[in-house]
Amino acid sequence: EQGYITAHITGDVFTKSKYGFWQGFMTVKDRLDFFEYIHSYDKLSLKRMFHGVFPKLDKLIFRADDEKSSEELNRDVFRWLDKNKEQKFFLSITYYDPHDPYTLGTENKKRFTDKDFKFSEVEAAFAKKRNAPVSKDLAEYIKGLYDTEIFYWDSNLGKLFDKLDKLSLKDNTIIVIFADHGTELYEHGDFGNGLS
Repeated sequence: EQGYITAHITGDVFTKSKYGFWQGFMTVKDRLDFFEYIHSYDKLSLKRMFHGVFPKLDKLIFRADDEKSSEELNRDVFRWLDKNKEQKFFLSITYYDPHDPYTLGTENKKRFTDKDFKFSEVEAAFAKKRNAPVSKDLAEYIKGLYDTEIFYWDSNLGKLFDKLDKLSLKDNTIIVIFADHGTELYEHGDFGNGLS
């Protein structure tokens, strides 16, 4: 109506158009994999069955967290911006990181933690009930992983700003950043975002 083209590009497994999100957008780019993550609500999905039969192999073949990273998402965003830079647009982007299990940006992990734990120990800490004991070192390690992934996301957000600048769009674009929830890192006896 006002001459804007609209698009939403998401890396979030929970905000796909098949769940009713992004109605009215001209373009929606959400991850449509042959193997959907186990949160697809389809008890008979191939991904769910494969995960049940081969859980360790599953993590080698498919990303354990099965969302697009900010780096992967930027590729889609940059292609869209290159194609549509001359038009008035409203572009919505849903970055999913930082998000547990905090496996992104590990090349920068030493900046945030000098500790080292097995991935299975991190998974076990997330699976514990509220106020179950977790060692101080493990809690600090998980905070370091979280900070590592924030750093990773921040660097990719910077690449988005650089791209907008390169396309001469940044000075004429309103940018709004918000988060849908916080993350508890054992400050109140738990990890994750279920109660944050």
